[in-house]
Amino acid sequence: MAKRLKVSEAETAEEAAKAELEEAKAETPWTMSVPAAGRKYFNLGKHASYQNTGPPGSDALIPTINAGRLVKALPRLIEKRLAGET
Repeated sequence: MAKRLKVSEAETAEEAAKAELEEAKAETPWTMSVPAAGRKYFNLGKHASYQNTGPPGSDALIPTINAGRLVKALPRLIEKRLAGET
């Protein structure tokens, strides 16, 4: 019987580890590319996605941050806006 307990404990530990990985994958990233955000949330192409960007406080569809030439979308803010929280 002791062997069965160990196997079931291993199975539950394995299931818990899988659940943690799935939760981590499901969590929204802090940033993503502008075209990917436009496609995912608004079904926009690359050019239209960049045309609809702006700082987080503006009325732009895709809130972005700029670091030099790099422009990154903020998907967590997009999801909050779509949910009606902000």
